[in-house]
Amino acid sequence: MDETERAALRAKYEGPVFSLPQPSWLRSAKLGLLGVCILILVGLLFSLRMPLQRSDDFYKVIGAWSLAAGKGYSDISHPDAPFLTKYPPMHSLLLAPFIGFAGDFLRPLRIFSMLSYIASLPLVYHLLLLRTGHRRALLIMVLAGLNPITLRVLNFEGNIGVMVLLSVATITLLERVQNAPPSKWLGLGLGVLLAAFFYCHRIGIVFGIASILYLFFVARQRRLAIITALIFGSLAFPWLWRSYAVSGHWVSPEYEAELAGRSVAGATVKIPGPVALAQHMLSEAQLFPAEVGYSLFPWSRASGGQPWPFLKTLGLVWVAKLCEWIIALFVLVGWGRSLRARRFTDLYLILHTLMMLAFFFGFQYFSSFLPWFYFYLAEGAQQTLKRRFSQVMWVSYGAVLLILLAKDAKAFWLLPLSNTDRDLRWAWIEKQIPSRDAVYYLGLENYAFAPLRYFDSGRRMAVGVTTVELEKLIDNPAHPARWVCLPKAAPQNLALQKAGWRPVIAEPDNILANANQADGAEISMPRQMFLDSMAPPQVLWRR
Repeated sequence: MDETERAALRAKYEGPVFSLPQPSWLRSAKLGLLGVCILILVGLLFSLRMPLQRSDDFYKVIGAWSLAAGKGYSDISHPDAPFLTKYPPMHSLLLAPFIGFAGDFLRPLRIFSMLSYIASLPLVYHLLLLRTGHRRALLIMVLAGLNPITLRVLNFEGNIGVMVLLSVATITLLERVQNAPPSKWLGLGLGVLLAAFFYCHRIGIVFGIASILYLFFVARQRRLAIITALIFGSLAFPWLWRSYAVSGHWVSPEYEAELAGRSVAGATVKIPGPVALAQHMLSEAQLFPAEVGYSLFPWSRASGGQPWPFLKTLGLVWVAKLCEWIIALFVLVGWGRSLRARRFTDLYLILHTLMMLAFFFGFQYFSSFLPWFYFYLAEGAQQTLKRRFSQVMWVSYGAVLLILLAKDAKAFWLLPLSNTDRDLRWAWIEKQIPSRDAVYYLGLENYAFAPLRYFDSGRRMAVGVTTVELEKLIDNPAHPARWVCLPKAAPQNLALQKAGWRPVIAEPDNILANANQADGAEISMPRQMFLDSMAPPQVLWRR
């Protein structure tokens, strides 16, 4: 039987195969990658219209201001200007040369993170190409790059783009170990990249340990693992020692307090026991279908949020929930199939997911690994649907892309551009407090107040205190504090009133939508505490 007869038989029994026309630029690896990079860059530039998001990146900006002023890596928004310990100083060092030009318009600082993300795309393409075809790799990159999660996190004044670049570069070197004998410089390169990642964020400790264990036990490159460990440890140790000498904590007092505050036992200094931790992780794991399904295929927030109005009107919310479960199932099937190759990324994501379940699960913490999850989704769908996959993949992924673009346009592109990045939510309080005065608030229990540190042109100081410190402040008439800002429902408000403090002004109740009224969905205790700390209206007190 010749090839013509075989083709005739395939056409007769297999049926037509769906395919899209392939322009020359799509067939070319270089032109296709360039086109994807330009498309994502355009989306990122449009997303600059997005207003500032509430986050704890103010530590990095404050550190950059302090370094630019020649005052070291200190929290200059605090009267005592203590040494900053929550984040290592790398990103503040990168921002410091530009901070003097930014003023209240911090959006140029975001471009640095965006360009770092664009620089990582060729490496992501190379890693995906080892797993899948050229066209699917480009499509996955577009979906991940234009996902609202990516556009949102790259618009923080943080270092997500730099972290993505460093992590992808590290993964590229680690996966090179599988395909070729390691060079004598590979250990040095890995050690430096892991240390640089650590100096961006303390999660680099976990990433570094995972990389070293992977080299030692999975890749069986023990000599390379030891060299990498020595270089990484010697570069990271000075910061760990400095942090311990200043604060008495190897990790950081802020992270340890945050972990304790979000534990199952409530705001306690003790980490929950094994049974309580397992129960907490199980409750967080129940969010996996909703978080992953919605984030990859934004059909609707059927679980944990409001569905699209037409679904609720038609009584079809169950359709969205079913879609989320199907997407999550495909992801797990594709992920499990990929684990057979024992690549670093697939194995590390298990550890990363366990960390998030122990903390609280939110898919925004997987933003660096969105391309891999889209790949798992494609692999799982292909494994499940078999021959039907080629007929539905391009249509389904094209529909996802259109929905992503529509959500991006609604969230970012249609917003009026502002020449200031100050958080207008706090305009009501700015008029009451003189410049450079300090406002005291309940640290993690009043998380929403923290952005005032750098969203306020008057550079008013915002000092986070613990419950015990606040009680001492109230009981001590000689304390220099003149302003305290607390949630309206905080129990300390009564004590302030009894101590002679008077309420100056209260934030309107409708300033933020209540994040807890999420279609009646059950929320775990740590997540509930976190939402409670961000959303409540505030009241300003003066002595």
